[in-house]
Amino acid sequence: MEKNLLGLLKRNPLRAMSFFMGWIFSLKSVDKKNNAFPVVFDTPGLGIKINKHKNGKIIINGTLIIGKRGAREPYGNVVINMAEDSTLIINGTVFLGANVHLAVAPGAKLILGSKADGSLTINRGTEILAHEEIRIGSGSMLSWDILIMDSNVHTIVGAQNHKPIIIHENVWIGCRATILKGVELATGSVVSASAVVVKSVPVRSVVAGNPARIVKENISWAE
Repeated sequence: MEKNLLGLLKRNPLRAMSFFMGWIFSLKSVDKKNNAFPVVFDTPGLGIKINKHKNGKIIINGTLIIGKRGAREPYGNVVINMAEDSTLIINGTVFLGANVHLAVAPGAKLILGSKADGSLTINRGTEILAHEEIRIGSGSMLSWDILIMDSNVHTIVGAQNHKPIIIHENVWIGCRATILKGVELATGSVVSASAVVVKSVPVRSVVAGNPARIVKENISWAE
């Protein structure tokens, strides 16, 4: 390990520095990890802000990569808000683009990634707000400015105000889409740009519109 780091430092000092920054950051903020470098910054100086309350836990079973922003993009750090007794679990390799916002409410759980050898991409400006439980599977790709929330946030009398969201593996969500409480996106499904999803989506289906409806079935997609 030491020889590899020294070699990286000689070949690419900025990249090596980003590893060390992530290591230092993880000492303070990560509660449980299974490797020496659970957090990696794409470039030094672009980082992450974590607000963690009592008993909030971040568990990384793999690697969390914090992406860089482009010179012309008005985006800042990744922000993670962990309320009391909340849990964030990272499985496999998870990439968070600039200005991604994750918020986990008291007692709630957010699970990103489902495979130790899998990857999950969440691009810039996306917000994920977990009041009960949200799961996103490996192999999925989330575009920019997406909103995912499992709650009405404010209480509607007589309604079920929180209901978990499950996004299975290999799901593609287009830019500016909204995924609301109780939705299950099945394996291989696609959500079109700006769609508002209020009902579950079957395997290998494409949904579009507001509210989103099935527009194609039996599809396959590739990165």
